[in-house]
Amino acid sequence: MVDMDYGKLLNRSFSISWEFKLLWVLGFFASFFGGSSMFISQEHQAKVAGVVSDHPYLLMIILIYALFLVFFFLIMHLICAAGLTDAVVKVEKEARCSLKESFKVGAHYFWRFGGLWLLALFTMIAIIALLAIPVAVIFAASVVVGFLILALAIPIFMVALYAFTSVYGLSQRELIIGGRDVADAVVEGFHLFKTHPGKNLVVFLISLAIGLILFTLNAMLVLVFALPLIFGSFGSATTAVILLIVEVPVFISVAIVITGYFGAMLSSFFTLFYLELRKLTPCQSIETVPAPPGPIS
Repeated sequence: MVDMDYGKLLNRSFSISWEFKLLWVLGFFASFFGGSSMFISQEHQAKVAGVVSDHPYLLMIILIYALFLVFFFLIMHLICAAGLTDAVVKVEKEARCSLKESFKVGAHYFWRFGGLWLLALFTMIAIIALLAIPVAVIFAASVVVGFLILALAIPIFMVALYAFTSVYGLSQRELIIGGRDVADAVVEGFHLFKTHPGKNLVVFLISLAIGLILFTLNAMLVLVFALPLIFGSFGSATTAVILLIVEVPVFISVAIVITGYFGAMLSSFFTLFYLELRKLTPCQSIETVPAPPGPIS
């Protein structure tokens, strides 16, 4: 079995992300955002609830705005995740790439990437339900036994998460680099995972560690920008809306630098890992689907 130089892959992915800063935009949208918990006193919670109850249209505006952002970021995630994978491959081939071309490639694969994303979403929901429902039922019957089952369920979930993220990431690369449809990409992704479980585990742990760093940075960023909005809402609804309109562009600009860099780095790392796996496990049937016509530079 040929050893894989994970340090070399990691250094190369950091180098790609730093050298090609246009990838930060793709990495920002391609990254999943983590949430952060903020502890607010009951008195402040009551004040926020009072502002919302006094100004119901404020809640409606916030909900509509939030719904728009969810759909916008989901669409951009699917486009940029595909475009980023293609861009990294072009960089490794020493071909020129541009943001416009990456968006064009991402849009080309949008529906296939969306189908894979939906399949992954329902799979993750099923995994969580299969673990959470029995734990909840046992907890209701016996708290002591419930804690024991929970202690057993957590490592099972981590194993499932490892398998899920590995197969999903490999399937994404099969879609773009291998030019497969969704079903064939998942089958081939699972084959690569099953053939190289140890290598996938190492990459999963490295990605998890970097992901935790990214989560911490995101949480701090959200906290910094959310606090003025929270305390501003204590004054009036108008102040809260103005802060929301002003802060979001600034927040996105700062997040592109932080999340974009690490997001591009993580995607590059997994793409480079996939390319190395392909060298170890060649597949004669794979032929790269040509990108949609258009200028590369």
